[in-house]
Amino acid sequence: MTTAVDRVSEAQKEQKWHHKTLNTFNGDIRTQIRKVHNYFKRLCQIKKHDWVNKKLQQATTDDIWGFKSWSKGTQNYSTLPISRGEGLPKVVMHQDKCDALRAELYQPSPHLEEEHAPDLKNPQAEDLPFKKITFNEVNEAINSTSSSLVPGYSQMNYQVVKWAWRNETSQQYTFLLMWKCLEAGYHPKSWRKAIAAALKKPRKPDYSNPRAYHLITLLKCLGKILKKIMA
Repeated sequence: MTTAVDRVSEAQKEQKWHHKTLNTFNGDIRTQIRKVHNYFKRLCQIKKHDWVNKKLQQATTDDIWGFKSWSKGTQNYSTLPISRGEGLPKVVMHQDKCDALRAELYQPSPHLEEEHAPDLKNPQAEDLPFKKITFNEVNEAINSTSSSLVPGYSQMNYQVVKWAWRNETSQQYTFLLMWKCLEAGYHPKSWRKAIAAALKKPRKPDYSNPRAYHLITLLKCLGKILKKIMA
């Protein structure tokens, strides 16, 4: 890697000297710079690949759960100031932008003139009979998911769930958990937490308007699986 960096630096110095001395750029030197730079990039990819493979081969069971932090990014992408409405100044800070998008795109449900209070404790004549879910339904819901989807709030993707599902004890606990959630009609609150990613809608004239964005929610894996079973 050091030798590759030196080659890039030497080629750039040669180009700088050639331009300063002859007041022109040499096409052969440009081609050489591009070649050594591309070689350096390919070498970086190979070394990163070797490092990751070595880490995974030497990993213990305790280390594996720390690898999920590799998917966490730290780069921030600048966006335009977001409008909060007529007569209010546009917001420029990240948290203020999140609040503005959430307030506009995730508005609360409208108030109903008549409030209904259904009896959720006692069985009703119109109730549909509860059918216990089967092991095959849970198995199909887990295995029908894509392992390459972006992880949600828990930073745990479907591949981890599939690995856990291969264990007989884990299968019993997961199946029992899904069954009890559906039997009680309860979707755990922690499974309803999500990361919302704001994506620009194409060909919009004003991207300071919150309505010019989509909000894509990334739920926890088990929450998505439970929704697939309920569908």
